Amino acid sequence: MHSVRSAAGGIKRIAAIACLSLSPFLAHAADVYSQPFAETAAGGYFSTAPGQFLQYDDFVVSTNSTVTSVTWWGADLAELMPGYTVNPTSFTVSIFADNGNNAPGTELSVTTIGNSGNATVVGDLLGLSLFQYSGSLSTPFTAVAGTKYWIGITDPTDNDNWYWATGSGPNGTHFALIGGNAMTVDDDMAFTLGGVAAAVPEPSSAALILLGGLGLFGIRKRQRQHS
Repeated sequence: MHSVRSAAGGIKRIAAIACLSLSPFLAHAADVYSQPFAETAAGGYFSTAPGQFLQYDDFVVSTNSTVTSVTWWGADLAELMPGYTVNPTSFTVSIFADNGNNAPGTELSVTTIGNSGNATVVGDLLGLSLFQYSGSLSTPFTAVAGTKYWIGITDPTDNDNWYWATGSGPNGTHFALIGGNAMTVDDDMAFTLGGVAAAVPEPSSAALILLGGLGLFGIRKRQRQHS
């Protein structure tokens, strides 16, 4: 009887250790990539499909991640034009693979975000209202760690006055298509990707799990021998 209680206590201790050591494996919701707004001399760049001003910026996640939402910043020159509606009624958010030549390639994800991108005034940009926009992707996007992707955020309407604000990123440049002409342009663009990042366990955690499994196996073996 004593040995059964001891075994039960051992199992409980092993289970507790396993639960604690498994915690680093659990995925967690957070910003999986961030290039927050940072005002530069340019302030921003027109990104409107009808006007053929298209801006794209690259990103690389540090761990395998599921991207579920996007936040970005911008302004609208229509604010200076009486009678014009400020902000497009919708935005197109697209994610592309890299084409191998430091430019967007195959489109991997596309989402139309309505309600004017849920625009909220958060500050000032070169005398205009700085808006923060946000929305959920229509289908979660799986980003592989260490892989370069590109994001494009455009006004698909005939607004033609919206521009994407500059951000704080790793390389200080982005890719643009202006009237069909490809070019590399100064400044990173402002955007943040939200979602779930897969946690990477520390070696010590992995060792605890292995030891816990071996201990549990030994306890069960002794139980069978005493039964």
